[in-house]
Amino acid sequence: MSDCLNGEEILPACDLCHSRKVKCDRRSICANCMDVGVECRRLRSGRSSRKRPLSGTLNRDEKVLNLEMLTSPSNRGDHRNQVLHTNGEVEQPPPRRQRMDGHGHGQWGITPESNPTPGADADGSNYHAIQAKSVIELELGDCRHISKGQQSILSSALQLVSQLAEKESVESGENEGDILVEDPSVTIPESPPPELLFLLLRFPSGKSDIRWPDHISNKTFERMATALIKGDCRGRLFHQYSVCIYVKAICYVFQLSRVAANATVKGQLFQSRKAYTAAALRSIKQFDILAPPSLSAIQSLISGSLLMQQLGDINICWILNSYAARQIAALGYQKVGNVSSRSEAQQEIHSAVYWCYYIDRTLSALLLRSPSFPEMAVSATELISTDSPSPYDPLIRILLDAAQIQGQLLALQSQTAPVSHHHVLDECRLLREKMEDIYPRLQSSRNLAPESIHQDWIAAEFCYYAIMVDIHRTRLRCSFTPLVHKECLACARRSLEALRFLLQHPGGMPGFDDPYPTFLTWTLFLYPLTPFFVLFCHIIGSLDQHDFDLTQDITKSLSRFKKHPHLDKVLRLLTSLEHLCEPLFQGREEASAQTLPLAFSVPEANNTGEALPSAVNPMMGEFGTDDADPRNPAMAHAELGPSADWLTWQMFDSQLPSGWLNVDLGLYGLNG
Repeated sequence: MSDCLNGEEILPACDLCHSRKVKCDRRSICANCMDVGVECRRLRSGRSSRKRPLSGTLNRDEKVLNLEMLTSPSNRGDHRNQVLHTNGEVEQPPPRRQRMDGHGHGQWGITPESNPTPGADADGSNYHAIQAKSVIELELGDCRHISKGQQSILSSALQLVSQLAEKESVESGENEGDILVEDPSVTIPESPPPELLFLLLRFPSGKSDIRWPDHISNKTFERMATALIKGDCRGRLFHQYSVCIYVKAICYVFQLSRVAANATVKGQLFQSRKAYTAAALRSIKQFDILAPPSLSAIQSLISGSLLMQQLGDINICWILNSYAARQIAALGYQKVGNVSSRSEAQQEIHSAVYWCYYIDRTLSALLLRSPSFPEMAVSATELISTDSPSPYDPLIRILLDAAQIQGQLLALQSQTAPVSHHHVLDECRLLREKMEDIYPRLQSSRNLAPESIHQDWIAAEFCYYAIMVDIHRTRLRCSFTPLVHKECLACARRSLEALRFLLQHPGGMPGFDDPYPTFLTWTLFLYPLTPFFVLFCHIIGSLDQHDFDLTQDITKSLSRFKKHPHLDKVLRLLTSLEHLCEPLFQGREEASAQTLPLAFSVPEANNTGEALPSAVNPMMGEFGTDDADPRNPAMAHAELGPSADWLTWQMFDSQLPSGWLNVDLGLYGLNG
């Protein structure tokens, strides 16, 4: 008001404050732009005038109706997010971007505007649709500088994923418990056969017998098998031991199927897996959660959780593991002291502890639920025993470190109290640095692992880059920078490139293709699909044919396994989003032959002085060529055009040029 009295011109809100829906002080260089270190610009077009009906045109009943809607208890908390029209309809405005005060601080965390209401994913079936909704809502926050057709597609995508989330939640409630129904065609053994116990008792001899490790050590398994052979265990203990043994047998059958060349043998292994699964499910039904906590109960709950993971029931997997976490807390097993000198009994406990920790942190991050496992004073990787080393041990350590980072990221995302933007940026920077420290270990350990299990490390790359995407998106929610934007898209591409490779080369992975490739149980089932949704938004904004082909390849490969309920839901979501993009690419083949590709230059540092991290292109030095690196000086002469530059700033998950970080089969050191 003082500026107006002094005769000074009152400037419009700057582009940054307007796009983020925050209050601008309307100075030539506003405080918000000064705090984040960006240029304060006012380049947007003027606001079109709207014809609004006078309040006098509403009759008395309509006025009373609108007043009741605004003051009713059900709408009092969220009436600010709704626009009431004269026809009585309620229009939902685009989601708001981060609100800032005059000092560059904001209300950080998962708020009612940005997160589904409590219980929306109570059955754990619609979390992928909820993730897609979160990404697309942020895109629609400010998409004025893309065509109306592209805006319409984004709006249709948001409506689609919202409907899928609601529909899948209802369907899952109706079909709840179907996974525990016994198959009448399967002959279920009354107890684990002695031959199976003898087979699994065979101790691994070096690296010639490669088995996926679990929370049941050889000595623990020997004790369980001995008790079953002697008939010393009855009732609750019998079912606990049976679940542990059957799940271990299923994992071993998976590994045998990798080397079984005979179709008849492989078919019999598949039938054995079905029988073991049915027997394990029958024993899981006998679990008594009212019984006193014990180590055997914890071990059986973790085994049951791993079985549910393999069956694709992520919600039951999380629930069973949360029971195990509560029993661990009740017995104080998470209070780990000195691990350098520990007894065999302590090693047995620690094995269960770190597996429970891994499942808890990974699934809680996926489902956006509060973790059940308490914090520990030591790193979970310190609990891994070195007495019986496995070729998989380095990979397990990497997955544990990544799970710890996921837990820290979830804690940052879940903060509801106002937090300084600088705190969020610093935390995201630390998490990214921790992830970058993991990547060299991922590469070096793969080179040392037996060649027969190399593809398991490629599956871990899908997980690695999916976590990196979530870190970048968390940071971009707080403060947008073009460089982090490009890193986010690069990681999304790398994650999906790894997934496509695995889907096209399933022979190198353990397990069966019926009803789905087994490797999906610890990749697609356990980690967010945000890389796909990030790439989807980029496809709409940039019409990138390469990225569109990448998503099509994945959905085409997954379509073979749509009989499985969980994969069918994922496939319905991905194919529906893909169909929305198809009109954008009609007739582009002829046009692409007449246009030149857009060159692109990547800066070495952003406006905060950060160097370009290796996570953007970590493998180029080993598998790629110098010409493919966008930091090559030969590519630095070109710049973005105005429209592409604006999309780089405004689109949340877009703007890396087509062909950058193209990954072929040679990238993974394998031939097609």
